[in-house]
Amino acid sequence: MADYGVDVLLCFKPEHNLYITGFSPIIYSQPMVAILTPSHEPIMLLHALRDEHGRASSWVSDIQLFGVWGDKETAGVDWQTALASILNELGVTDKRIGVEEEFISVGCHRQLKNMLPRAEFLDVSELIDRCRLTKDPDEVLHARIASKIADVGMHGSSDRRTSPRR
Repeated sequence: MADYGVDVLLCFKPEHNLYITGFSPIIYSQPMVAILTPSHEPIMLLHALRDEHGRASSWVSDIQLFGVWGDKETAGVDWQTALASILNELGVTDKRIGVEEEFISVGCHRQLKNMLPRAEFLDVSELIDRCRLTKDPDEVLHARIASKIADVGMHGSSDRRTSPRR
């Protein structure tokens, strides 16, 4: 983040959120935002409906909620209100904010600019992609396991195609 000159990074892209938080909501009916700053642990913002699932499967401990779902305490009625509140608490509403311009919609970008008029927005799509290319030993091990499983599946499907039909 320092190399890119950003004070906070907002990730909306599902693949990037999974990489950063370990959480996949499976169905993306509401936005999910991973919030990263150099001085605070990662924050995961998601709809209150996903609270239990998020806490059970993410390695992020600071989980903030938005929306209305039962008696869940939330940071805002919608993701925009909750995100603005979180960024205000972090003291970064007038800082340099990194976003994935290659992913977020023009409408989302516009909403962010309206919510945070004093902030400067920078594209960090390449930064996150670059981080994802660097693999730690655990990621390498999981990739090897996945490739072995895929090989077994491919051999099984080729065996079925060559066997005579009855």
